[in-house]
Amino acid sequence: MRVVLAEDLFLLRDGLVRLLEAYDFEIAAAVEPTPQQRALLVELTTASDKAAETLRAACPRNVPVTPIGRLDVMERQLAALEQAVQIVRPATVCGYSPRQRLDVSVNMLTMQALMNGRITVFGGDQTRPNIHIDDITDLYLFLLDHPEHTGIYNAGFENISILDIANLVAKHVKADIVVTPSDDPRSYRVNSDRLLATGFRPKKTVEDAIKEIIGMYSQGQLKNEDRWYNLKWMEKDVVK
Repeated sequence: MRVVLAEDLFLLRDGLVRLLEAYDFEIAAAVEPTPQQRALLVELTTASDKAAETLRAACPRNVPVTPIGRLDVMERQLAALEQAVQIVRPATVCGYSPRQRLDVSVNMLTMQALMNGRITVFGGDQTRPNIHIDDITDLYLFLLDHPEHTGIYNAGFENISILDIANLVAKHVKADIVVTPSDDPRSYRVNSDRLLATGFRPKKTVEDAIKEIIGMYSQGQLKNEDRWYNLKWMEKDVVK
């Protein structure tokens, strides 16, 4: 992965370059921040200081000894935390990215169809919430540009059953769908009304993710590699 590193302090910048290179990052350039970047950094620092002060104010030095008193303090701390930070709870991310994942439902079923002409579905009625990779990255940028929106936000816009995902894939890739029994009935659904109330809007869908993966595979840009499966990657490169 190529990286452009912007840092004011020479020693820190040089140290970061060495550290990233040690982990096989390619440093395209190591530069000082522009005036605009410095201004944004000041805004970020100010917001961070404000958040820290909010949290400090909600943490009394003398904690009540009664259960009700302690519960009251915990409630105030949680309320302060929600006012001080932006927390995103993303659905399962789908679509193509430089750091690919092929062990999540949409991407996995699409690759099965492309490689085998066959999609294996275990159960099928289980529901999974989804969000496109471009939308989750857009959301992070949106929240950075809107520090006034604090709190906890669910981020997922399509709650779809596994079988419906398989049918979407088969709409674009000629593949048989084989449904087998499953003893895992778990379903997950996400409501993102609070996030939508901020004005953020997703731009892409699960079907977009499927078509993008098909396109990258057809161009030879995406291959079935162990590093795109977290468990296989960890067993090979992390846990030795």
